[in-house]
Amino acid sequence: MSFQDVLNTATRAAAALDGVVSAAEQLTGALGLGGPSFWDQLRPASYRGIPFYVLASDAEFGRRLAEHEYPNRDTLWVEDMGRRGRRINVIGYLVGDDVISQLQQMIAAAEQEGKGELVHPMLGTLYVNLGAMRVSDRWDQGRYVELSMPFVESGDREFPDEQQDTASWLSNLAAEAGLSVQADYVAGLIGQVKQGVAVVQSVVNTASQWAGRINQVVNAAKGIYNSVAGIAGQLQTMDSFANRYGDPRGVAAPSSPTPSPTRRAIAASVMQRQAVAASASAVVTAASQLGAQPAAIQPLPAAVTQSVQALCAACTSPMDAINALTALAQLPTPQNVDPSPMGLAMTTAQQQTVAMMRRAAVIGICKSVSAYQPASYDDAASLRARVSQLVDREAVAAADAGDVASYQALRDLRTAVVADLTARGGSLAHMMPVAIPAPMPAMALAQRLYRDPSRAAELAQQSGAIHPLFMPTGFKALAR
Repeated sequence: MSFQDVLNTATRAAAALDGVVSAAEQLTGALGLGGPSFWDQLRPASYRGIPFYVLASDAEFGRRLAEHEYPNRDTLWVEDMGRRGRRINVIGYLVGDDVISQLQQMIAAAEQEGKGELVHPMLGTLYVNLGAMRVSDRWDQGRYVELSMPFVESGDREFPDEQQDTASWLSNLAAEAGLSVQADYVAGLIGQVKQGVAVVQSVVNTASQWAGRINQVVNAAKGIYNSVAGIAGQLQTMDSFANRYGDPRGVAAPSSPTPSPTRRAIAASVMQRQAVAASASAVVTAASQLGAQPAAIQPLPAAVTQSVQALCAACTSPMDAINALTALAQLPTPQNVDPSPMGLAMTTAQQQTVAMMRRAAVIGICKSVSAYQPASYDDAASLRARVSQLVDREAVAAADAGDVASYQALRDLRTAVVADLTARGGSLAHMMPVAIPAPMPAMALAQRLYRDPSRAAELAQQSGAIHPLFMPTGFKALAR
C-alpha cells in the first residue's frame, strides 16, 4: 500500500469520526442533555433597553469592612458592615451606519434621572445608576463609537417606618362589609315580603337560580382538576408495593392499606364539592322560610355568605376562587314585566336578592385577594384594576338603590384592595418579553436568564409551555 493510500484511508477515517461526533452533539442538543456553551450563556448587553456591545468590563464585589486597631494588640478586629455596593465599569461600543442615532439614544438614557436596568452579558439584569459616561470617536474609525460607563448598583430609598398588615385589614373589612350588606337586605326586603306568598316564591326562584349557578361554577372549576388527578393516579403508584401486594419476603399485606396522597386529595375534593352543594341547598331552604320579621329574613343572606365561603374552600387557590366568584358576580338584574302592585313587589324582591348575592360574591373576591400572593408587579396591577372595577360597579348600584351602609362598606373595601395590592405588589419584579431563536429546555433558559436553573418550573408555567423541554420562542417572564 502506497503512502498516498494510507493518507487517504486516514482522512476518510477522520471524516467519519467527525461525522459521528457531530451527530452525537446534535442528538445531545436535541434531547436537551448537553450543557449550554459559554457563548450560549452570554446575554445581549443593554442599558434602559438600548443595546450595545461590550469590549471589556471590571467590577468590585465583597463586604464593607471597618478595621479597628487597639494598643498592644498585634491583630485587627474587622467589623463586617454588610455587603459592599457593586460597582461595574463597562467599556462598550456602538457600531453601524445608524451609530449617530444609537449614540443619541444612549446619551438620553445616560442623562435620564433615577436608576435604570442594565443587562450585563455575564452578571445578568441589574438595577444601577450611571455616572459620567465617556464617549470616544475617531475620524479613522467611522461607524464606530466607544463608550466608558461606570455603573453603581442602586437600591430603593427606604426609611424606618411602621408597616401595616394590609392583607389582614382587607380581610377584616370584607367581613364587616358582609354584615352591612346583610343589614341593608333585611331592611329592604321586609316591606316586600309583607305583600304575600307570591313574593316569597319569587325569592325562592332566585335562590334556586343562585344554587344552580354556584353548583355549575364549582363543577366547571373542579372537572378539569379531577380528570387530571385521575390520570395522575393511573400514572403513579397509588399505594406502596407492600400495601398492595404484601412484602416480597412473604409478609401478608395489611388489611387496611394507607391511602396515597393522590387518593386523599381526590377524597378531599369530593367532600368540598359536597359541602358546596349542601350550602347551595341551604340557600333555597332559607328562602322558602322567609317571613315578615327580620329574624325570618336574616338566615337567607347568611346562607348566601356561607355558600360563597364553601366555594372558596373548594377552590385549589385564591385565584381560582377569584375567577369562580367573578362568574357569580355577573348575575343579571331581573326586569319588571308585570306593572301590577304584586308584580312590582315580586320584581323588587328579586332585584334586592340578586344585588345581595352579587355583593356577597364581590366581597368574597376581596377576601380571596387578601390570601393571594401576586407573582409580579404586572400581576398585582392587573388584579387591582379588575377587582376595583367589580367593587365600583356594585358600589354605584348600592348608591342608586339607597343602600347607604352597603355603599360605604364597598367604598372602604375598594380602598383596602388598592392599598393591599399596591403594598404587596409594588416591590415585585416587572414582566419582560423573552425571545429566543428556537425552542430550548426551561432549565437552560432559566440558567441563561437568572443564573438559577431551579426556576425552570416557574418559566414553564409563565410561558404556558407544552413541555419544559420545549419552551416557546416568545413569552413574558419576570425581569429578575
